Amino acid sequence: EAYLSVNCKPDLLRRTQTLRVAGTIERDGLSETFTLIKKRPDKMRFLIKQGLNEITFGANAEIVWRCVRTPQQQEVNYVLIEGDEALQWIKQSRFFDLIISASQGKGQILEIESEQWADNDSLKVRLIDAYGDTYFIFVDPQTLYPLAERRIRTNGKITETIFNDYRDVDGLPTPFQISIMHDNNAVSKIKINSAAINSGLLSELFELPFALR
Repeated sequence: EAYLSVNCKPDLLRRTQTLRVAGTIERDGLSETFTLIKKRPDKMRFLIKQGLNEITFGANAEIVWRCVRTPQQQEVNYVLIEGDEALQWIKQSRFFDLIISASQGKGQILEIESEQWADNDSLKVRLIDAYGDTYFIFVDPQTLYPLAERRIRTNGKITETIFNDYRDVDGLPTPFQISIMHDNNAVSKIKINSAAINSGLLSELFELPFALR
């Protein structure tokens, strides 16, 4: 209850329907710009620009697609995505964080205990998401903001997402800097330049492209 009162107040949980963020991703020595938009309950559209190329990923419930635009091609390339790759995008379409989602019945909180994270006190929340995957969320006991999200994959490797630079976005605490680590090695850094909720996104924006129907 304390976590929800800080990270998603009841009125915010009720009235927030869309989310839009834009920023940059740094990986492999390159910087790419992106725009991510989401609409409750399970719609997402992610646009990333890689040089002159534009790649769009869309998710609407269980349907996932990709669109590639390049200057050399006169036609736009649309592809349906299936299997494990599709599942990863479907997971990304989750609107709220894992703890909030679990409190709404999309997953289950299993345990909360004290543990050090990055040499600081934290609350470690162990939970299972809606797809049966186990995560550990480390929460700052003072601010109640998530510090990091850890997942141990089936091959034993660890993926950790670290959250920093929280800012208020119309009442929704939002990390503007995110780092993704694989086995303690940084693989990407995300910087958010702008974020907004309830910006009036139309459902048609998330529908399957006509070329794939």
